[in-house]
Amino acid sequence: MASPSEPCQAPRQTISGALGTGTGITVGNISTTGTTNYGLLLGTMTGGTTSNYQISTGVLTSATTTANAQLNLGGVVTTGGTTNYGINVGALSGSGTTNYGINIAASTATGTTNYGMSIGALSGAATTNYGMNIGNLSGATTSKGMVIGTNSSATATGIDIGALSGTTANTGIAIGAISGTGATGAGVTVGNISTTGTTNYGLQLGTMTGGTTSNYQISTGVLTSATTTTNAQLNLGGVVTTGGTTNYGINVGALSGTGTTNYGINI
Repeated sequence: MASPSEPCQAPRQTISGALGTGTGITVGNISTTGTTNYGLLLGTMTGGTTSNYQISTGVLTSATTTANAQLNLGGVVTTGGTTNYGINVGALSGSGTTNYGINIAASTATGTTNYGMSIGALSGAATTNYGMNIGNLSGATTSKGMVIGTNSSATATGIDIGALSGTTANTGIAIGAISGTGATGAGVTVGNISTTGTTNYGLQLGTMTGGTTSNYQISTGVLTSATTTTNAQLNLGGVVTTGGTTNYGINVGALSGTGTTNYGINI
């Protein structure tokens, strides 16, 4: 028995055997009508000089089970709740060097597919569905909504978006207004491309069909400026080659079809 000056620890025993279910801790149904219910409530934690963990689990090792999860949460079903969370992480504050809402270690599994995070289909009668919703970014010298490390796979894709089939409007990537006093504003920035393959594209768009009134591969709004020295809807840098056979500032493919009027360039 621990003395008053020693920490109290519950006895640890191994759970094994051929039972249908093995449970370390079982908590029955909670149905109180008070303000707040907790299945497990842990107080504040301080004092650890190296690490503090509110919940810590060992390695889950399994050779035969179909599904394995360190944390398995059931569905959330409400009949009038205002806000529902699968996982709710409070605000991160303090003077720590680096803060993570959720930190997932490197994945080195040799299975068929690895996901850093996998989110199932979103459906239902909600007004808006978000696969991932990131709030406002402010305060830091540099803020980035999403950062993806280098990709060195045989086929590498930074972001892969499936087919869009909405009945009102479809947008592959939507970027809000860009404003402020920054020296440079860019809707999309693509770094230098130096692959040694057969063909390189800064921007590649597939074929376009289906528009009943108009089809535009690239469409820009009106450029209005009262003070800038130079304005251009399309600004192309020089073309410098060291052995290229043919060079084009703009190359427009053949125009064909049964249209009444065809223009290579219409000003």
